[in-house]
Amino acid sequence: MELEEKYIALDKSLLRYYSYNIENLSKKMEIKHLEIGFGNGEYILNFSLQKSDEFFLGIEYSKKYFEKTVRRIEKYKLKNVKLLHGEAFALVSFLFPDNYFDFVHINFPDPWPKKRHNERRLININFSLELRRILKDDGKIFFASDFEEYFLNSVSIFKKSGFSLEYLSNSPNPERLSKTKYENEFIREGKKIFYSVLKKS
Repeated sequence: MELEEKYIALDKSLLRYYSYNIENLSKKMEIKHLEIGFGNGEYILNFSLQKSDEFFLGIEYSKKYFEKTVRRIEKYKLKNVKLLHGEAFALVSFLFPDNYFDFVHINFPDPWPKKRHNERRLININFSLELRRILKDDGKIFFASDFEEYFLNSVSIFKKSGFSLEYLSNSPNPERLSKTKYENEFIREGKKIFYSVLKKS
């Protein structure tokens, strides 16, 4: 009962995956990619279409966006995408084994710019350490943001957690095969975007 109470304290929605065996997926196809906070789903869907031989997992906290993306997966009959609905830290911490993913993608998380709201930010030292745990050796984080202070702070946290910075630019790296809805809007508006790639070291 103690373990179940710990799950509930973190996120009630996690209970639906309490007996979920993620290892079963890897028997069908190698799981390479995890996108955290897939929003409208453009990035993960377009990426998975271009990498049809690789498996993608996505996490989204918003029920509206989760259900919308599920419908799009069904529409396009995609077989290499699996979506989870819940709080990212809880799902990452309790569902995924060590050294599991090749790539983690984090695109434009809410920067919570007001200082009193900083504790709500997705990227913190504990979450970064969990990402390092679930990534394979030399696994990579692809991180993009339109908010410079949050971007630089997050990169600093990743580096403190044992990641080395491989790429930092206002232009997407060549391995970035897709864009998010907001990313396309930012580009049209001429807004500066910050991109990085960090490798587990």
